[in-house]
Amino acid sequence: MVISNRYSRRVFTLTARSTSLPVELVDWPTQAGLRKALANAGIPRVLLVQPRAEPPTPLGVDEGWVRMDATDDEVDQCARTVLGRLVTTEPIEPMGECLWSHRGRAIRLTRLRAPVFGELVARRGTTVTHERLAAVGWPGEPMNLAALDTAIQRIRDELVGTGLHIRTVRCVGYALA
Repeated sequence: MVISNRYSRRVFTLTARSTSLPVELVDWPTQAGLRKALANAGIPRVLLVQPRAEPPTPLGVDEGWVRMDATDDEVDQCARTVLGRLVTTEPIEPMGECLWSHRGRAIRLTRLRAPVFGELVARRGTTVTHERLAAVGWPGEPMNLAALDTAIQRIRDELVGTGLHIRTVRCVGYALA
């Protein structure tokens, strides 16, 4: 579905499990601040890259890009591709405070790592900021990026063979896919 507003910004939506996932269109690089704000909010984006501009690197798992002069069909396809990366079909079931199940396999985590993984599960397919994950994992403490990175690596170790992956969104956070 394509919705146009008076600013000529199109919003694409896809309904999955009764959840609407918007994909915002962002002019790049003129709306770099909007891109960052949407990323921090976990809102998927398609960047419309101006003719002489280079697309940003790296891209988050919840964004894609096309040239500003792309056809509507090309923009639609990019939006579908972004949404396709985010829509998940197999649930991750909580089985207890530190235990989840996915594809019949148990995922056991320590009390320290469980809240971090729980936040990634709750926002699966979107980028969760370093700050948010640190606040969930170490409430009331100053952010310690090294501790968060270590916790994410240990969670990744537990996810081997489950079909789940934690992707790094450089300088922003992590996304569970």
